[in-house]
Amino acid sequence: MAHPQVGKFQIDSEVEEKVQALPDNAFTPLADGEEYVPVLSPQKEYKEVTLYSASLGLVLGAIFTVAATYMPLKVGQGITSDVPIAAIGIGLAAVLGRKNVLGENTIMQCIGSTGSMVNSGILFVLPALFILQMQNSYSQFVWTTILGGVLGIAYAIILRNYFVQHMHGRYPFPGSLATTEILLSGSQGGSSLKVLVSSSIVGGLADFITNSFGWWNSVFTSRFCALGEQVAGQYKMLLAIDVEAAVLAMGYMTGLRYAAIIAAGSLFGWWCLIPFVNFFADGQTVPVGNNVVKLIKTMSPEEIFRNYVRFIGIGTLAMSGILGVFKMAPFIGIAFKDALTGILKTRSQSGEVLRTQRDLPMPWIMGAITAVAVIFTVIMKSTYADTWIQSVLITAVLLVGSFLFSVVGTTSIAFTASEPVSGLTLLTILIGAQAMISTGLVGDAGIMVVLLMAAVVCSCLFMTGCFVGDLKAGFWLGITPRKMQEWKLISIIISAFISAGVVMLLAKSFGFSGQGSLVAPQANAVAAVISPMMSGQAAPWMLYIVGAWLAVFLDMMKVPALAFGLGLYIPLELNLPLLIGGLISYIVSSRSKDSLLNKLRHHRGILISSGFVAGGSLMGVLSACLRVAGYDFAALPWGHTENPEFWSLIMYGLLCSYFIWYATRPKSCEE
Repeated sequence: MAHPQVGKFQIDSEVEEKVQALPDNAFTPLADGEEYVPVLSPQKEYKEVTLYSASLGLVLGAIFTVAATYMPLKVGQGITSDVPIAAIGIGLAAVLGRKNVLGENTIMQCIGSTGSMVNSGILFVLPALFILQMQNSYSQFVWTTILGGVLGIAYAIILRNYFVQHMHGRYPFPGSLATTEILLSGSQGGSSLKVLVSSSIVGGLADFITNSFGWWNSVFTSRFCALGEQVAGQYKMLLAIDVEAAVLAMGYMTGLRYAAIIAAGSLFGWWCLIPFVNFFADGQTVPVGNNVVKLIKTMSPEEIFRNYVRFIGIGTLAMSGILGVFKMAPFIGIAFKDALTGILKTRSQSGEVLRTQRDLPMPWIMGAITAVAVIFTVIMKSTYADTWIQSVLITAVLLVGSFLFSVVGTTSIAFTASEPVSGLTLLTILIGAQAMISTGLVGDAGIMVVLLMAAVVCSCLFMTGCFVGDLKAGFWLGITPRKMQEWKLISIIISAFISAGVVMLLAKSFGFSGQGSLVAPQANAVAAVISPMMSGQAAPWMLYIVGAWLAVFLDMMKVPALAFGLGLYIPLELNLPLLIGGLISYIVSSRSKDSLLNKLRHHRGILISSGFVAGGSLMGVLSACLRVAGYDFAALPWGHTENPEFWSLIMYGLLCSYFIWYATRPKSCEE
């Protein structure tokens, strides 16, 4: 059916138009014949893509892409930059006296947040190339990111009608709602920018000193005293906390519930499984396990974790992805049917479409998907695959797996604001590896083909889910979808080059395996899974199976298996700070009897966390640059202290105290 002609009215940028709150039916299913009217009228034209919003979005996107690349390699969890970029846009508009900036700020946020959406493939998958000591190049990281991003945007456009409009009011989209509320709270702009900048300075300085000097250690452990050393050596029980500001902030943004589940998985592994394994150490006479050469009684808690416990975590992560697919199977069918209906409707449309319903043309979208498939197939055949059948088969795994799992991931984001990318990517790797083994492509060539495919899929999954969330925020506010889609495509290219450069720099300065390296937990899990499968080596299948059954049991108890599995896989020192940050989040948002004040303080804490992450990540990359250049401040006479582990505990206490004090500083909603 043709859309009616709509009148266009340009809003005068010099006249302030009062922005209303979201209407009541923004959160409820629409009755028959009822329509949702967004904040910005579909019948009017507003400032959206301007030189100001586009250029600032690209600049902020470059800055936060660095942060979004560093932190996942550090703690194993991706970050989104929607909130800080939205806050910066509001603050700058207040400082510069710009009016009617809701459209501009939304486009700015959409452009700037791209880096934290599209880089998951080169963070969660491709560092495995360094870990396995295989050939890698800057160009590999760039083109896989671009292909995954383009595919993710195409899927997001296809799925937009179903998730954003058809299921309106049935999916809460909590992450999108938080961003929407910040964009609407323009009156707090100046103070929001001040909080973000000041916390960036504090967090950046703290993490720069932690990574560049020897005044205090980056990790506090219970080995700082004789009793703790004895307990770790005899009973294999250890307490360890990473004291960096950015890691603490990740815990705040995670929230107490999920931080507690992640920490529970970690404590189960370190304080239950590791001592349990150690209980049988005295009777052991030969090493047990894949590539294990030491007896358990001679291992440290960290070695028992690396050789046994983390494989259980891998099994839990993989099974969580399988469970997600089964749960979302009905939604996958509905979304696919709705997408086909949308394609057929597009071909029969005539007349002008409402501004808030304009998408990129569907033929362009199908052409983009086809182009990605053709490019990937050709690259695989010309570089690593032996036959066209192998190239076509791995491309089929890419297309089918990425679409099916995109629906699963998007549904997860629509309900919880988080996405099980790790589990779904591991599942894709298992499928792709079996497909290549069946065709005889094994060894390094087989590993490379599967990892490149998984990198594209991983980027696609996160981009699809997060971008659908952006489109939902745009739907609530009344932003033109096509403009968001066009500029998302442009910013993908810039983000790909920046992310790839940061990963290569971090690989050279820190590395992703061994003592003192970045954890890169997902990439290490990928390397641990793919190498034995494609090389004919024995894999720790029994440990995988234990982890898989653990995921099933957790799911039966309604405990998020993915979060628990992450805790079981990621080292203890990175999980306990998440719990501490989650506790701070609870304290900040519950100290007052005034619910509105608690909400204000919680939002302020999110800004502080965003500042800690941005400042800490940028300073972490700066420390990496200095390390590559040969600067070692810790070697200077004044660059270290005699008892750095003790001082790490003192500084961490001061950092937590500062966070709570600064977040709870407002005593009323008027402040």
